[in-house]
Amino acid sequence: MRAPRVTLLQVFAGSAAALALLLGALLALFSAATRRSVLHTAEALRASAARRIDALVREELDGASRAVHDVEQSIRLGVADPDLATSVESALFAEVVRNPRLAEVTFTRAQRDGFDAEGEPVIAQSGRVAAMRVADERDDFGLVDRDPILDSIAQPGFTGRGLRPIRPST
Repeated sequence: MRAPRVTLLQVFAGSAAALALLLGALLALFSAATRRSVLHTAEALRASAARRIDALVREELDGASRAVHDVEQSIRLGVADPDLATSVESALFAEVVRNPRLAEVTFTRAQRDGFDAEGEPVIAQSGRVAAMRVADERDDFGLVDRDPILDSIAQPGFTGRGLRPIRPST
């Protein structure tokens, strides 16, 4: 018996089938590698954006914490008297002016008059002073003016003269 003869057409068809299989395998490998690369790049971009957002949030929170620290330090060093509303007001205004991202800084003062039956403090007298930006100045596009009016409020509980709203000259 004779071995079957391989024709040129059969060799060509076999070669084409082998090439198609190799190209399919290469396409599958390329697709998988591309997918991994895209996922890796997307993860890196997500992590970078998360770090940027984290830094911005921390910067905002640090600004508020820094304002609290600065007012506390002013009181501790005797620059501001916590019993005088005008003195506290000056320290609060300094913080609002120093940090343009702060909309309001409030100082609340309370005196403890002892403790109740459950051990909770009883507040005898309290007062509050706030310095704030009043955003009532708008331009032609409805955007808030970059230099808003500063104002203040005070509630009873402080000694000394009362507060008056302070508005910069225009």
